[in-house]
Amino acid sequence: GKEIQNETQWYDYGARMYDPQLGRFFTQDRFATKYFSLSPYQYAANDPIRNIDVNGDSINVSNLIIQNGKLSTEGLYVLFNMVSDLSDITGQNFSVNGSGNLVSDGKINKDKNGNQIGSKSARKYVNGLIGSTRDIKVTNDNSKSTQGGGIGSVNINSDQIDNNIASMQSAGLGELTFGYGMSFLHESMHTATGTFVMNPSATTAIGDPSPTTPNAQGPTVTNVNVFRNELGLPERSHYFWQQTSTTAPKTMRWNQGGKTTTVTQGTMTPAVKQQRRGIINAILNFRLP
Repeated sequence: GKEIQNETQWYDYGARMYDPQLGRFFTQDRFATKYFSLSPYQYAANDPIRNIDVNGDSINVSNLIIQNGKLSTEGLYVLFNMVSDLSDITGQNFSVNGSGNLVSDGKINKDKNGNQIGSKSARKYVNGLIGSTRDIKVTNDNSKSTQGGGIGSVNINSDQIDNNIASMQSAGLGELTFGYGMSFLHESMHTATGTFVMNPSATTAIGDPSPTTPNAQGPTVTNVNVFRNELGLPERSHYFWQQTSTTAPKTMRWNQGGKTTTVTQGTMTPAVKQQRRGIINAILNFRLP
């Protein structure tokens, strides 16, 4: 599916030109330094039947899979939900390769009418992250808040995101609106990697609004709202959870089609948490007869 140059019979793969007569590229893979065991001129890890080599692989989730030398149930739970959400948000399929990097098959899924699904803007942004020469490393440390920063560090606090999901569901709004995928996209924009994908000429990382302006959205919320809008999801009205008094519950407003829904911050019950992690526990406890 790549464009052939009739003058030379070379194939244009975007970043590199391929000569089918020689069976090789003329320039090195820009990710060659990540894979010292492979030729810098290889394509698709020398397995073009199973792999394509379009978007790179710069979202590393290995720390979600293994923590302290062991498989992490909670990290796998975060990974499962994040990948599922990103697939729904972008309309693409994602998997994790042997190096613990998130990769896409490059295809866009379609609905029953043949129309592409997902947010076009989110798809462009995620593919920009995956194709970046910088890495984003995703972790799960519930002693820290969900946050992003540095060149490419994103921590997902599963307790915090689960509580956000429970809050949205109690208000009758969908999980995808404020779940693992949207939270990852939001926090990734606070990193230098995400900032440069959004704005290649940026000089500072995308930041938060000041707490003294509680009704402000801030650029991250504004950007992620574009993804929500393209998916027909409610849009977040402001950055911070708000309180009318120190004893009042925290709330957040969401808008859709001119209608405002006020969401009260709640918590996910232990029973629901356990139920949601059931598939991960089943996989980890599976034994062949």
